[in-house]
Amino acid sequence: IEAHGGTALAVQADVRDPEAVEAMASVIGDAFGTPDILVNNAGTLAMGTALAMKREALNEAVDINIEGPLRCAQQFAPPMIDRRRGRIVNISATSAFGTAAPGIVPHAMTKAALVLWGKHLALELGQYAITVNTVCPGAIETETTMPGGALHEALKDIRKQQINHTALRRVGTMDDVAGVIAFLVSDDAAFVTGQAISVDGLTQTTSLGFAIIGTESLDRFLEFYEGDIGMDSSPVSRLEGQGFERHFDLPAGSRAKAVMMSVGQSSI
Repeated sequence: IEAHGGTALAVQADVRDPEAVEAMASVIGDAFGTPDILVNNAGTLAMGTALAMKREALNEAVDINIEGPLRCAQQFAPPMIDRRRGRIVNISATSAFGTAAPGIVPHAMTKAALVLWGKHLALELGQYAITVNTVCPGAIETETTMPGGALHEALKDIRKQQINHTALRRVGTMDDVAGVIAFLVSDDAAFVTGQAISVDGLTQTTSLGFAIIGTESLDRFLEFYEGDIGMDSSPVSRLEGQGFERHFDLPAGSRAKAVMMSVGQSSI
């Protein structure tokens, strides 16, 4: 921002802590006055199944994915109301619209709640010329999944399958998401509110996708999947041989391993 002639200020705050959020709002107010834009981007990927999620995972997802945006809005919306102008953008995920990868139920259900909360907030704030929209990214390359990132090796083969089920035949970039946010906070989007916009390249729904990966990658994925949460890996199955070579152009006789999982959902 500063390299392009703007003024920037980084303020660290834990959105789980109401006092920290209040202090952040105070620092920003002192530095810049009333903010025009709030982007609720803090989130967490809490894992668990529909029946076997741990209470700690659910509480974490609610605290960060739902109450975090609420706390920020409670601090930044009142001055927007006084000025009768403002833009609020919540960052959800396409998992909010249906079944995604197995084992991320706390994440998906709280991201869905964020979409619904955003619609109600738009209804309440519209009379003050404040728009509220939600951006729902699909498969996006981030620092975590790029080469050198913590999950790059574990997810790179699954990324290939996601690409095959995306109309644009690629995963998204951070700039793809940022471009939509930039539009929603601009004057060009003054009549756009209460919307949930998918940024997923039109990912198609499949009830069962097979990501064919090598032994080491599969082991790394399962280690991430189970991780510290001690989750049962029953939604993930290893399948060796059984003719998978014919369906995925693998060398004859190769010992294919597969991860069974849903690899996308439809934006239609």
